[in-house]
Amino acid sequence: MRLSSSLYIRKLLASIHPPISPQSPRESKQLLNVLESAFQRHLDEKHPSPKAGHDAHHASESIPDPAQRVTHSTHSHLDTILGHPLFKQQSLTFLQTRGLAATAVKTFDNALLKKALDSYLVQSCALQYLQGREKQGSLPNKDEGLAPRLARWFNAMSAPEKEDLLLNTKHMEPLVSVMYIDGYEREVWQWLQVLYECSFNNLTSIPSDESAPDGMAYLRAEDRLVSLMIKETARRSRLQEAVQLYTQAHEYRLKSRGKSAPEPLQHSWRQVAGAILLQNKLSQKRVSAPLYNLLLRYGIPIESSPFDPAILQVYHPDSPSAKSLYQRLRSSSFVDELAKWQKSPNKLVRKIWLGSILDAAGLSLAQGHDHEAREFLQFAERTYPDFLRPHEEEADTAERLQLARQEMLVRKEFRSSGFATAPALQALV
Repeated sequence: MRLSSSLYIRKLLASIHPPISPQSPRESKQLLNVLESAFQRHLDEKHPSPKAGHDAHHASESIPDPAQRVTHSTHSHLDTILGHPLFKQQSLTFLQTRGLAATAVKTFDNALLKKALDSYLVQSCALQYLQGREKQGSLPNKDEGLAPRLARWFNAMSAPEKEDLLLNTKHMEPLVSVMYIDGYEREVWQWLQVLYECSFNNLTSIPSDESAPDGMAYLRAEDRLVSLMIKETARRSRLQEAVQLYTQAHEYRLKSRGKSAPEPLQHSWRQVAGAILLQNKLSQKRVSAPLYNLLLRYGIPIESSPFDPAILQVYHPDSPSAKSLYQRLRSSSFVDELAKWQKSPNKLVRKIWLGSILDAAGLSLAQGHDHEAREFLQFAERTYPDFLRPHEEEADTAERLQLARQEMLVRKEFRSSGFATAPALQALV
């Protein structure tokens, strides 16, 4: 192989004058610096530092010691490589990919470090966290979420601060949802215990018991918190536990207040009754008959709730019956109270009632009570003209019921935002 002239001359000189090793520590250090400088140039050419562009304008401002420049530059570059996010170990591994949930957790942590955390900011973080969790699913580790932070924050509060938070239903609702979605519902039970203790201490110092404004505030807060717990439990298809929550809360109020008719748990009853009616026939398999009987016993009538116990009797696990509802609908006072709830802007109440009346008609028909079935259908058509068309020309009750069910399934929303006009709500004859 032929050599170039320059390479030939270089090899000739090397054979005449071979490289001489450094004769002193100074020369050795100089040679080492030269080698490190060459390595640094090669490293910068092949793998430029991410900070090179950012630090370029600072180069003229800070000139390091020539003896340390190469070593410092090399170490700085290696630190930059090791500082890449891929090499970092974070306690919150999900933060890199969790969007809204991650932002909520970071906001909470930063505010806590700066001692700027209040109930309004906590509520905002909880709402944002829930939005993120709904979109992105479960956490790789439940300890990485917002719930454990909320638990520690609550436990660090003073007694008056806990009391103020528990009495604020608006702030409590998203917090309870966060605790359940992260699997920390046991902490919510402790919150309820704290509320019970606050309520007991408050009421024992007030001679007039719950007639006092403060006493009523505690009773309403208990009702709201229990209803939130029922809502989250039923949402996870644990209907038996949801019913137990209501019956236990009712029995506790009976014992603690020492009255046969304490302040009713209106919100809790509405929540548990609505869950049963929405799941209708499924609830017959998910709630035991003894517990269902207890629920009916502790139910709240139409005067204080849109869901009278008579409508729940249609879905009894062992002995479903529409007779009680039929008798109630024959009462003009009952129908008048029902009309008030029908005027609620919440269309879900109307839809639940319509579905239950059709179920009552189907149950009556199956049990051989054709007359009652027709009466239920006529009541539904009169009460919900914006949802059902009259089918009185249909002689067959079963076919008429089937047509009504089809209309209900097809119609996802009501045709109008109004309600059945008076005198559409009329008692059964």
